[in-house]
Amino acid sequence: MKIKIKRSQIEKEPYIIWNKFGEFSLNILEKNYILNQIQKNAVLCYWYQTEMNSAGHSGYFDVFKDVNKDDLITSMKAIGSKKCAENFLEAIEKGLEDDYIKTDMFFYEKNLEFGHLLEEYVKNNISEFFDII
Repeated sequence: MKIKIKRSQIEKEPYIIWNKFGEFSLNILEKNYILNQIQKNAVLCYWYQTEMNSAGHSGYFDVFKDVNKDDLITSMKAIGSKKCAENFLEAIEKGLEDDYIKTDMFFYEKNLEFGHLLEEYVKNNISEFFDII
């Protein structure tokens, strides 16, 4: 699945790619499309970041309990966020000990960096998500 986007929109609106990627991710969640690995990496990280910003690891584990944890770790590493992958693994292994406070705080400190890495990953793989017309 890809979303059509006009080249002129990309040139005029710098955030159009990110906004349309959000639309792409929502469509994936609603319709269960089959993704290639590049798409999967970005979508898994997008929903992780979205839920972390909403309710932290506790919320993420409640909402996305069926997501393969190893797939998310692989995806985090693929976008360039090894530190967040390690933090996620710590949340899985030890997070309940303090109700995810330590791992949530770590993520919030890295949130801007994580978002930047994800946005760059999408831009660097733009043809995997969009048909530019």
